[in-house]
Amino acid sequence: MPTYKVNDGRKKAWYWYFMTGEKVNGVYQKIKSNTGYLRQSEAASAEAKAKNAYDSNTYIADSKMTLREYLEHVYKPTKAKLSAKSVEYYAYMVDKICEAKIADKKLQKIKLVDLTTYQLSLLDTGLSDKTQYMLLSTLKGALRYACESDLIAKNPAVKLKLPPKPKPKGKHLDSDTLMAQLAIVKEFDYEIYIPILLMATASCRTIEAVGVRNCNVDLDNHTLKIENGLDYRDGDLKLVELKTPKAYRTVPLLPLAVEEIKNYKSWLRKKLLSLKAENGALNIEAWKNPLDLLVLQVTGQPMSEDFLQHRWRKLKEAHQELQNMRPYDFRHSYAANLRDAGVAMADISDLMGHTSVSFTASTYAVAIDTTHQKAAVLLEQALLKTK
Repeated sequence: MPTYKVNDGRKKAWYWYFMTGEKVNGVYQKIKSNTGYLRQSEAASAEAKAKNAYDSNTYIADSKMTLREYLEHVYKPTKAKLSAKSVEYYAYMVDKICEAKIADKKLQKIKLVDLTTYQLSLLDTGLSDKTQYMLLSTLKGALRYACESDLIAKNPAVKLKLPPKPKPKGKHLDSDTLMAQLAIVKEFDYEIYIPILLMATASCRTIEAVGVRNCNVDLDNHTLKIENGLDYRDGDLKLVELKTPKAYRTVPLLPLAVEEIKNYKSWLRKKLLSLKAENGALNIEAWKNPLDLLVLQVTGQPMSEDFLQHRWRKLKEAHQELQNMRPYDFRHSYAANLRDAGVAMADISDLMGHTSVSFTASTYAVAIDTTHQKAAVLLEQALLKTK
């Protein structure tokens, strides 16, 4: 096996090599790795890939690899098992970076000054602050991975200072506007109505809303246990753990939500029977629902966050009232309306699953127009001694 171990105390001590079969000045040529591996089996696997690449004329030596070649052929493939949305994101970021001059520089020759020059060049591109931040963050992560993989000796991006991360400003709808927008979703895309409703009335994050399980919905006692999310792991939709211990919570379900969930379950059963009647047969495997999910696509498949976001974009295109709205803004509006109703900030924070009350107050449970109007009424009552 064409692998060997360097016994000098280094952690990644296994390396590979192979003979090309070609002679230069009477000496058979050998190609070897600059990258070390933890295990001999990993080195052997890497050698086999390198040999196949060499045989098919696609092999690039580490010392000759440009940033463009590294991003496209090494870094981007590491993201292949992420969700479709994430794969699309990294592909876009890599393509944008490869448009710049820095992409043609040898990976091992890149220095901090090159990265700083690239950062300054972004200011003249017309790209948004958010896109500039994401490009620099992607590049910094890619170089960190190159260093961890021993493709470069030192990471030149360690001292690269990223600009402050732009934060999306959540929209906070008053109760009347919120109900009007929920009505639009219900009428024109009922398939995604329930997860949107749970974000607006039960504090669910997007992955929590699509990941609600039937066993955690108590329609008799009007409660919902939020114990997991639904997201991609290794290319498949799976139940996932929540971010923090505080995220595991039990929230009350409004009578409105209880009735709507009952109606949705009835609609889903009728949809199943209708599909069976139309087709004469049905893919029962697709409708087994092994994860016991409350919300499903009409095909019987789980509803991912990507699916919901895709349908939301289509819905926005057809309805001016939904412009500049994200599904997540329904969760923002939930907190704002609780504050408007006079609920204590600590209780709102608990319902939201936050670890910080101050974060809830500054980002989610902000004052809406009616909140200040009610405050003015209370002040008048206090000053004039009226009720």
